[in-house]
Amino acid sequence: MGKFDGILIACDIDGTLLDDSKSIPRRNVDAVEYFVMNGGFFTLATGRTARPLVEKFCDKIKLNAPGICSNGSQIFDFEKLETLWLDPISKEESINFILPFKEKFPDVAIEITAPDNTYILNMTDFSSFHERAEGFKFIDCDVRDIPEPWIKLMLVREEEFLDEVEQCILYEWKYPEINDAIRFVRSAPFFLEVLGSNVSKGKALQVLKGMIGARVSAAIGDGLNDIEMLLSADLSFAPGNSKKEAKDAATRVVGLNVDGAVADVIEYFDAVY
Repeated sequence: MGKFDGILIACDIDGTLLDDSKSIPRRNVDAVEYFVMNGGFFTLATGRTARPLVEKFCDKIKLNAPGICSNGSQIFDFEKLETLWLDPISKEESINFILPFKEKFPDVAIEITAPDNTYILNMTDFSSFHERAEGFKFIDCDVRDIPEPWIKLMLVREEEFLDEVEQCILYEWKYPEINDAIRFVRSAPFFLEVLGSNVSKGKALQVLKGMIGARVSAAIGDGLNDIEMLLSADLSFAPGNSKKEAKDAATRVVGLNVDGAVADVIEYFDAVY
């Protein structure tokens, strides 16, 4: 029996696990290894798609539980490379949104994530950068030919332009009032994600907790897309660099991501347990 038996920590990546240079502080690596060696479950909860995470992170930090991917649309087994749970977005409702959106905003890239591939409508410099950064290859095809299930859509453009896009969607087109089958989440300044209406990291955390039989769920995250997860966890933590809304949602605020905020969380559990 380990002192952390039954405790699950779901950790956001950017601005939380990673420092500002996109590296994992050594303090976090050592703390997670200690946590896992003493019975804890540690995994990622991210807006990123599942398969690129394996190459990027599985050899850099100990992950011993399935991960929450695509902002809660998918629970993925990093070891077996398979989807364990999926909450997809409606293809029909997505196309109903995409077609008028493309007419009004022809310069915005639209990425469509499926379990095994990511598709692109209107490749731009921003989506090309995203493709290189994530290490996948977009497939360009007609939107109606993209196979189901669809995990999520992502609208990609610079921050100021996406601010205008978001205002149009919410206040001119009046989503979700006219269509409550989809919801919009700003996961990064240049990413506006389109998800199924009930999808969130928080919902996926509860599913994962039951799936692995954890007795305590903990979450750590810094962004607006982490708020539902922070609120649904038994204990939640926000790094000191977090958005104000994330700090308000968390049980505790810990140190900065650059100083090893994840290690702060594990030190808290080490003191309490």
